[in-house]
Amino acid sequence: MQYSKIGICRWLVTIYLMAHLTVTNLKEVSCLKLIRDLGITQKLAWHMNHCLCKAFKQEDPELLGGIVEVDET
Repeated sequence: MQYSKIGICRWLVTIYLMAHLTVTNLKEVSCLKLIRDLGITQKLAWHMNHCLCKAFKQEDPELLGGIVEVDET
C-alpha cells in the first residue's frame, strides 16, 4: 500500500470488509462486493483483494519497529 496510487480510504474500507466478513465466517470478499461498495473497476477490485489476501497469509509479517506514535485521532 505504501507506493500505491489507491487512496488510503479505499484500502481501509477494503481491510474492514475483509476483516468483518472473516469474523462472520465468510472465507473472502468477492470482487463484486468491492466494486459495488467502493465504486471501483473490476481490475482494481481484484488487485486490492489479491494484495490484501497475500499480506494476510504471510506467516512472518514485518512488524512495526522502533518508536511508534499514536495520537487520539
